[in-house]
Amino acid sequence: MPARPKVVLEPTEQLPPLPRFQSENTRRQVFTHRLFYGRPNHIFEDHPDDPAPDNEKLEHLGDAVIAIVVTTLMIEMFPNLRVGPSTKIRALVVNNATLANIAVKYNLPNDLRLHPAQAVALKASPNVQADLFESYVGGLYQDQGLQVVQDWLKELFRPYAMSAYRILRTQHGLPAEFSPPPSLREHLDEQEYPAQARKL
Repeated sequence: MPARPKVVLEPTEQLPPLPRFQSENTRRQVFTHRLFYGRPNHIFEDHPDDPAPDNEKLEHLGDAVIAIVVTTLMIEMFPNLRVGPSTKIRALVVNNATLANIAVKYNLPNDLRLHPAQAVALKASPNVQADLFESYVGGLYQDQGLQVVQDWLKELFRPYAMSAYRILRTQHGLPAEFSPPPSLREHLDEQEYPAQARKL
């Protein structure tokens, strides 16, 4: 069976303004790729006096922050959605293709620090672009706390979540837009039942 093509969400809404860092050191770390310093991968732990100056830890942190914020947003937007569909919608919203697309729209790859020999290829890599967006989120969380990140990400991801919701509804054979079923009282009114029969 051929692999299902990867869905890239493309809402038409304009992105909210990109929050800026208060700490220049944090910003520098966010935009420093691991290969810029060429540190080997096999090291178990950095020396306390020489922590890794790249963005891998911020990327790891940002991944967790995005998961928390998007999960909370899903519950707020779709309070009656079951966990299974909610998980699938979240996966569409936070997949690498979507995050890479957002990173490019914010022009984040332009500031990525890489070895010159690898810069062109890696800046164009969707995986690197997605990792950079996660790093930006992690750096902002470290720099300014959860509230700033949450306010930005909820505004950013709301149209993406709605697009994913519509896609998943159609995949389940449902109309793209949710329409709640009529209540029993509305149904009785439509059938013009006697008033006595409506007193339930």
